[in-house]
Amino acid sequence: MNKKISDFLTDHNVLTIDPASSVQDAIELMKTQGQSYVLVTDGDRIVGIFTERDLLNRVLSEKKLPAEVQVQEVMTPNPDALNPDDYIAYAVERMARYGYRTIPVEGGGSFKRPDSMGCHDAFIRYSS
Repeated sequence: MNKKISDFLTDHNVLTIDPASSVQDAIELMKTQGQSYVLVTDGDRIVGIFTERDLLNRVLSEKKLPAEVQVQEVMTPNPDALNPDDYIAYAVERMARYGYRTIPVEGGGSFKRPDSMGCHDAFIRYSS
């Protein structure tokens, strides 16, 4: 647990979507890529995260139609993020304390889109 997050990052295509995209678009992206989340970005800035939990709790349980709802309406805005230099123990503590299943890792203070930087795997996963 005294290792840094950077010790575990691997090259990985990070899924991103525009805030004005439909939830249906997010679902299709997540499904085709086999992921349970997508980062919501405005340019190079993370403005939210949309996860399977958001789909269940904010869309389906409210009987909203995914094709008629924008991601920005149901995403988790301004998610906490970790730095590659943070320790794994800190990541696990944050995730356990706040009930996060996924948490972004931002390098150098700003997220870089995968198509411009060849981004690292942007998430640490926590299994309770």
